Amino acid sequence: MADADKTKEVKPAPIVVDDIEFETQEKADQYNLAMAQVKAIASAPDLSPRLPEGFTVRTPTLLWRDSIYEVPMNETHLPDSSAVNPYYDREWIYIWAYGATSIAEKRSKGFYLPSYKELERMVAGGKCPEHFLGFLREEGTYVMAGDLVLMRQPRVWRKEQEVLRTQRALNAIRQVDKEGENKFAEMGVSTRPSPVGNEINIRF
Repeated sequence: MADADKTKEVKPAPIVVDDIEFETQEKADQYNLAMAQVKAIASAPDLSPRLPEGFTVRTPTLLWRDSIYEVPMNETHLPDSSAVNPYYDREWIYIWAYGATSIAEKRSKGFYLPSYKELERMVAGGKCPEHFLGFLREEGTYVMAGDLVLMRQPRVWRKEQEVLRTQRALNAIRQVDKEGENKFAEMGVSTRPSPVGNEINIRF
């Protein structure tokens, strides 16, 4: 019985690190290496990005249809449609003119030349983004971007012109219908307007 006790295998004592038992020195070394890396990361300086003082997170871009030439004050919503555009101008609609002929034509339609100082006041009042003003330059009475001249027209006038154009188109359609009725009348054919569109029902 004594000989059997002598040949019995004796297990080595476990290796304890940070109150954790490891069966082998290799596993204990792996743990020590991992913990050393964790401590190194924890003690390293924080290099993550942070906002400068006075700035807030701004996720939506202010570039409409990927073009700097799209006037921000014309747009009702932000480019991603997430919210109403804070720079939307309810009073004016803006366009670009190219050359003297284009400027004269647009002036005849009720467009005006805004001054650079007016746009500066709009930026100060939060009605025009600062980057758009930086994209423009003042040349005499013109506010320009490249070879283009910025012009604007009261939105109310624009709506009135759209109504007038629609009215003229409807009048032209009615005139065509009237001429058609007259031709049928000349042929002795009785007609009456249809409740559907501008069709004409013919009575025989």
